Amino acid sequence: PSEMQDNTQIDWIEEPYVRAEIMVPKDFVGNVMELAQQKRGNFVNMEDLDDIRVNIIYEMPLNEVIFDFFDRLKSGTKGYASLDYQLIGYQKSNLVKLDIL
Repeated sequence: PSEMQDNTQIDWIEEPYVRAEIMVPKDFVGNVMELAQQKRGNFVNMEDLDDIRVNIIYEMPLNEVIFDFFDRLKSGTKGYASLDYQLIGYQKSNLVKLDIL
């Protein structure tokens, strides 16, 4: 970030995105979807694993997963959710550099 050019010289900024697979009991699906959307997640798919569990798939920025996502996921599901994610590439994002004096 310290070497980032002035905003007038940049056409776009890309950030790393991940495919996040969240296995959770059906009782907590609403909590998980709300959290993922707050973290700029894009819903991809949801599939039933059995009578009580589902697998929810989101694509979301890596920094949203790294910063506080797992703790909030565990809190919102009473510890029952599990998370697996993998890097899927880079996507254009509406980001700007903040200079703090």
